[in-house]
Amino acid sequence: NVSINTSSVLPQTPDTTVCLGDTFLFSSTPSAAFTTFSWSSAAYMTNVNSNPVETFVTGTTEYTLAATDTFGCGYVDTIMVFSYAPVLIDAGPDVSICLNDSVTLGGSPTGNPGSSYTWSGAGLLDSSNVANPMTVSLFDTIFILQVIDSNTCIAYDTISFNSLELPV
Repeated sequence: NVSINTSSVLPQTPDTTVCLGDTFLFSSTPSAAFTTFSWSSAAYMTNVNSNPVETFVTGTTEYTLAATDTFGCGYVDTIMVFSYAPVLIDAGPDVSICLNDSVTLGGSPTGNPGSSYTWSGAGLLDSSNVANPMTVSLFDTIFILQVIDSNTCIAYDTISFNSLELPV
């Protein structure tokens, strides 16, 4: 008398694409009790012998999960994690200008086409939601730029702003 176990199912984790430098949580809910898990491509994984497991995305990588259920049957799932290109960001070089002079912030380009921009110090800028806002030198400050690209990936950059006293 032979019985075949058909109750154990290791759900297939779909391939996915995430932002470079983000973390990704691999998680499956097996239909039966699994006793062991082992992940390959384990660099940057939190625990290669558990489920769920989290990894730091450093580039496109293939991950393989080998699992064994309570009946001793083995299952394998291969998941591709693709990464979007890094977010282009450039707040511009640090600047020193004379008190009350104006300057345009941001690089050329400041970010990828289709990106959205948020600059700190909104009250000091002509617009805090454009790639290259203008400001007038009133005092030393640091502006922080946040860029969100069309893939909703986020990056930050800063620019230091040094106001020079006019000679007497």
